[in-house]
Amino acid sequence: MSGFLFVITVLFWGSTWIAIKFQLTSVAPEVSLVYRFGAASIIFFFFAALKRQRLKIPFKDHQYLALLGVLMFGMNYLLTYWAAKSIPSGLLATIFALAPVVNILFELLFFGRRIEPFMLLGAIVGASGIAIIFWPELANLTIGNDMLFGLVFCLCAIILFSLGSMVSVRNHAASLPVLTCNAYGMAYGALFLALFAIANGKLFTFDQSFSYIASLSYLIIVGTVLSFLCFLTLMARIGPSKAAYTTIFFPMVALLISTLFENFQWTTMNLLGVMLALSSSLFVMRRSRLSN
Repeated sequence: MSGFLFVITVLFWGSTWIAIKFQLTSVAPEVSLVYRFGAASIIFFFFAALKRQRLKIPFKDHQYLALLGVLMFGMNYLLTYWAAKSIPSGLLATIFALAPVVNILFELLFFGRRIEPFMLLGAIVGASGIAIIFWPELANLTIGNDMLFGLVFCLCAIILFSLGSMVSVRNHAASLPVLTCNAYGMAYGALFLALFAIANGKLFTFDQSFSYIASLSYLIIVGTVLSFLCFLTLMARIGPSKAAYTTIFFPMVALLISTLFENFQWTTMNLLGVMLALSSSLFVMRRSRLSN
């Protein structure tokens, strides 16, 4: 069952990146995300009640749930959607494979975890891999380069995601129920995005095309609800350190899909960059487990 959950989680998360591309229509990304996380939040509240997890959270903890929502389900995803406008979905997923490395660095900053030399080495190798992938754009640096803007958005999204992960660690330490935390986090994220959209004059329109509705449904049910439920179940069965290996494998699925459906063109440079980026996260996680 653990092996099945691992494979399903990788396939689910690896396939969501291409679905994001179909969300980039006339509907503003923040509005699409309101629909996505608003619906997912309702479903998570239902599952939390079904599992008899407590839904009443102390008021003092709601500030952390709101922070989780803004960081992990709000700005993180909004920046990711913006990045998806100019970066192939497979490469976008590959950049996000650096998140475990950033998590370890933030654990030092917020929880006093000692940084081992191998962590710095992994961070350097991973950053070098991303630099190699985007070397043509970096070598011809121009202010209006859309792909470089996408890279900056994606790197900022990783930082926000990792900060959200630190908030999640705090919530877990406070013994807050996981499903309830996700339900409230997504609700707060949707609320933040709705206010952000209104403040920026975005209209709450809806694209009635099949591709938009199908991709939105897929992102809600598969990319958000089922993926998180599978991952949380997997984490409970094999532990967070082993479950984190899904972040190494789902970019491979995303790259395969991007090659098949986005006509992503492989070169020696981006192949080398992808290998370095993925291997650095694998190296850091394996060594991190051994040193604990």
